[in-house]
Amino acid sequence: ATVKTDVIDALHKGCVNHGVDLRIYLSPWDMNQGGKGVWPNDAYNAYFVGQLKELLGGKYGSIGEIWFDGACGGANCPYTFVPVAAYRTNMWYDTIEALQPMAVIRLYDGFDYADANRWTGIQNGTQKLQWRGKEIRWCGNENGSGRSDEWSVQPVYQRSWGPEQANPDLGQESNYSSAVGAVWYQSEVNTSIGNHWFWHSGDYALKNLGDLQALYYNTAGNNANLLLNLLVDNRGLIPDDQIALLKSWNNWIDSTFTINLAKGAKATATAEKTLPEATGHEADKIIDNKRHTYWTTNGSWNSATSTARVTFEMSTPQTFDHIMVKEYVYDGQRIAGWNAEYYDAGSSTWK
Repeated sequence: ATVKTDVIDALHKGCVNHGVDLRIYLSPWDMNQGGKGVWPNDAYNAYFVGQLKELLGGKYGSIGEIWFDGACGGANCPYTFVPVAAYRTNMWYDTIEALQPMAVIRLYDGFDYADANRWTGIQNGTQKLQWRGKEIRWCGNENGSGRSDEWSVQPVYQRSWGPEQANPDLGQESNYSSAVGAVWYQSEVNTSIGNHWFWHSGDYALKNLGDLQALYYNTAGNNANLLLNLLVDNRGLIPDDQIALLKSWNNWIDSTFTINLAKGAKATATAEKTLPEATGHEADKIIDNKRHTYWTTNGSWNSATSTARVTFEMSTPQTFDHIMVKEYVYDGQRIAGWNAEYYDAGSSTWK
């Protein structure tokens, strides 16, 4: 049957009505075009850029992100695996940059940091490692978690992605000694709310609230973006049980993280940024609930030698089981490590 509704327009209007940022998933791995023999070659790249121009040209407003799927691989792939070299990925990124300059881009698998000639210059220090700065990377699985310790800044060792991407500590300060540079390259974790990516009426199961709580800690709680897939049924609607689960999840997030028990505490620091730029960086700015104020000290930090301490004194005893720590990333990633201690009055010691 012919679909007469512009589904992207309907989605765009729904996002506008509800204050939701519209983001687009588009798969370079196109089985339909593969079946027509238009994949992969120059004709397909022109076709794909045409799709990008249609989606991003302004008809559907501001697009916050473009997510490219990976190419088909594995035993269940109905077509031969398509090497990334067959695509013209820089043409795609340039098109996005021209039409939606504020959109973040999920880079396609196998992206090169530079061509061979430029890479030689980067290695010998005559050229800089350059980066668009808005790219995001796939976490490498669809299980709902990334590295145990996730960092936005990533060291670069070779021209293309290499085995170091599997390093669970990649991004920590100790891993930069042999890197040629670093890029701002945030992780995005994608997983489904159910047991499939698409609707299967005869085989349908949902995650439970405990699963989504763990998902929140492993993504938003671990410095990663979350892409949660919903299973639209054969009516074209999100089923009621998924909606109920999302509402329960939202209620848990609100009840857990909305109330700041440190609000009103007395905050003091062993070091603070001094004049002429001191205002807005005192210790109490950590808990003033303002987006663009924060505590910091003078000079540069080193995880081995920096020992500045902030102490919070509560006016009344509080019981809690969560600590949320955030960094002012508008100035880049600068925190290399931290720890939390509490004062045990019984033993007169910090633990």
